[in-house]
Amino acid sequence: MKIMKRDEMNLTQYILYIYKTQIGIGILTLPRLLMEEGNTDGWISIIISYVITIAVSYMIIRIMERFPTMTLFEVLNCLFGRWIGGLLRWVWVIYMFLAAFTVLFTTIFIIHVWILRNTASWIVMAAYLVPLFLVARSPMQIQGRYAEFVFISSLWMYPMLFFPLNDSQLLNLLPVFKEGLLPIMKAVKISILPYLGFELAFFLYPFLIQKKSAFKGIVIANTMSLALYLLVTLVAFVYFSNEGLKDYYWPTLQLLKTIKFTFIERFEIVFLSFYLITLSQTIAPYLHFSTVGMSWGPRFRSNQVSLVCSAAGMFTLSVFYSPSYHELEQLSSLYNYTGLVMAFGFPCLLGLYLLCVPGAARKGERRT
Repeated sequence: MKIMKRDEMNLTQYILYIYKTQIGIGILTLPRLLMEEGNTDGWISIIISYVITIAVSYMIIRIMERFPTMTLFEVLNCLFGRWIGGLLRWVWVIYMFLAAFTVLFTTIFIIHVWILRNTASWIVMAAYLVPLFLVARSPMQIQGRYAEFVFISSLWMYPMLFFPLNDSQLLNLLPVFKEGLLPIMKAVKISILPYLGFELAFFLYPFLIQKKSAFKGIVIANTMSLALYLLVTLVAFVYFSNEGLKDYYWPTLQLLKTIKFTFIERFEIVFLSFYLITLSQTIAPYLHFSTVGMSWGPRFRSNQVSLVCSAAGMFTLSVFYSPSYHELEQLSSLYNYTGLVMAFGFPCLLGLYLLCVPGAARKGERRT
């Protein structure tokens, strides 16, 4: 694929694009889920998941180094032919659209519950889809700049997470390993999910200018996510009691309710309003690449038609249907299981295929 100047990304944009795609809805529920599965040792599973993510990230970069000018869609066609490659492309399209759909409808639900209780969901959806559409239709360089903007605009949020420490109990974390390794390993299946987003390196690699730094960049992005997940989880663990934490659907937002200013009564609403910008950087990349996959073909020019149809479809659905919390949980479970297969299983299988069928890799290298 010929890379246009407007689609090139520098290393900083690449790092922040992956990092901000990872930081989405999962961080709002992560402390509760880890407490339920791994008790107070659940935070250790975040580190184990980080190591697994780095290993799979390395495999993704090694695969893409063989096809430096191709996105994953082109790689699949090159390795498996038009029909099987096309089928695998649609598997990725469905997965990425499911990701965008799940995060978007969960975001609308949170807005409805925490901020705009008396506003119809379809009105919120219409307002939120406009900026999402503008970002998702933009060239990759513009999307990279948007990721930089989202990162800079959210920097003030991180210090806010330290405020609840004034009323914390560090003893809540002790003793470490009190139930052994088994609960920690069980919690890995929970803590590994918020790292989803790194798999977009399959699509970002050909647009990266400094390709030799691709692995370093994805390590930095994953490390930034690790630091934030540890911070949020540990603060929640030391602030809430073990059983008390399990009573909150979104404990991260509940933490923010403890922050009081003389000039702001409900600070969590202000925080969440700005956090919607961060969530847009989770939705837009998946929406962009899924609609690119829908429009993919020998004469591919733009994803605008499929993007318009997708946005119109989600808006129309929101007019007639508003999912409940439990329905969104079921949808999230489907997305999570699909994400484990696509983000962690698929790169391993593809890497194994290239090792066992070296001729396929050489064929692809000749076409780049």
